[in-house]
Amino acid sequence: MAASRSCQDAVQGGIQRHAAMKRILAGSGCRHVIRADGAVIIGRASSRPSSILAPPSPREPAPRPAPTEDVAQVSEVIVTAPRRPELIQDSSSAMTAVASERIGRSGVTGMQGLDSLVSGMTVTNLGPGRNKILLRGVSDGVFTGLTQSTVGLYLDLTPVTYSAPDPDLKLIDIDRVEVLRGPQGTLYGTGPIGGVVRIVTRAPEFGQEDLSVALSRSHTRGGGANSDYSLIANLPLAGDRAAIRAAIYGETYSGYINDVELKLRRVNDGTRRGGRVSAALEIAPGWTARAGVVHQSIVTEDTHYVYRGLGPLRRANLVREPHQNRFDQASLTLEGRGAWGHMNASLAVVEHGFKSRYDASSALRRFGSPWRIGALDENKDIHLVVGEANFASPDVGRWRWLAGGLVSSSTTRTNPILAALTPEPRAVYSEARRDSLDEAAVYGEASLDLTQKLTLTAGARYYALDYETTSEVRQGSRQRAFDGRGVSSGLTPKIA
Repeated sequence: MAASRSCQDAVQGGIQRHAAMKRILAGSGCRHVIRADGAVIIGRASSRPSSILAPPSPREPAPRPAPTEDVAQVSEVIVTAPRRPELIQDSSSAMTAVASERIGRSGVTGMQGLDSLVSGMTVTNLGPGRNKILLRGVSDGVFTGLTQSTVGLYLDLTPVTYSAPDPDLKLIDIDRVEVLRGPQGTLYGTGPIGGVVRIVTRAPEFGQEDLSVALSRSHTRGGGANSDYSLIANLPLAGDRAAIRAAIYGETYSGYINDVELKLRRVNDGTRRGGRVSAALEIAPGWTARAGVVHQSIVTEDTHYVYRGLGPLRRANLVREPHQNRFDQASLTLEGRGAWGHMNASLAVVEHGFKSRYDASSALRRFGSPWRIGALDENKDIHLVVGEANFASPDVGRWRWLAGGLVSSSTTRTNPILAALTPEPRAVYSEARRDSLDEAAVYGEASLDLTQKLTLTAGARYYALDYETTSEVRQGSRQRAFDGRGVSSGLTPKIA
């Protein structure tokens, strides 16, 4: 945030925020933006409301202007991953917040690459849409299975993974990425024992028109041409009480890995396209409603791993390993804040489907097949509905507390098929599986500042689960079926 040192007369009486800020900043050379989350951002006025931008050349990085005396550099970052707004330096959690400016300067567009900016974070390298995120070295394997991921991934307030890989949502038009390390059982459930990664998107900005278009082309050494485009727009509606914001993007990236067995070059070409649209309305002073939709699709022609013994950027597979990934989300949120505290309520629907193929030639003989070339096709579709509400006390005095509740229902359909591909496609093993999980939980947490540098935090989460699995497996002429159901409940305490 940049603020001018010039002064204006105080504003008194009844006046809307937008008009009041315009009066305060008149003649200062600054402008303001009122975001949907209630934050007022003050910065230098731009001579052009819209621009067409291209990323700076890697050889000539864009110069950073030196701060002048009339600009105040503010480094305080407010985070919300602990379920309440607080300064990151005051948080008792092991947490890192990476601002969008730093992500942009680093050229990072997804989780692959963000791990270089966050200590203790690792992302596997199977390829876009099929990677796994690991924190603090806690891992259940490189490939995605049927168990819950050790790291919870959230888009704003909505969980976007359970037993699925990272959908590799493009980090465009975001405010920051927050990373909580370690088990988060009280606030996020017992699943993410490694931690939580939360992508915070930019909210619609009241009273501000903005348009940004970016186009770029590049070339991959040892590969081919890449292209990237994006459009970001913000449009105010009904004065300073409503706004709509949209981000649309697409990219095509060249492969750089050569398969010496298949005699193919640049096998790992890919594309990623998607967008987000969000609308916000101030329904009363301190209360904002927001609705949004997200869509993204990824298509890659092959995976991204190599065999070191064959030389640089080479491998020798008998089968190509393509991947298709589709992610859709719709959400509604209600946020209120004031001297009484801070409240959030959200409802979201997530649809995530992907198809992957892996070279499984070496596994055929274990299933009694005499053929040499085979593949494992993994097809998975996930449907999730989740609602959550929480309330946090005002951040005054030595005591702070929060309480909340969650209900969710998910259905996962999995259909892996192991097949011999020569002399003709023939299934060796297949499974049709359906997993459903219903969860309800309530949680609470309280903190007491013992000293200026020492805080005692205690909390608990009570959860109840209802799960069901049906499965039908075929292996050659044999067939077996399974149908099981169970319930579980428990209490997760926390003292820190």
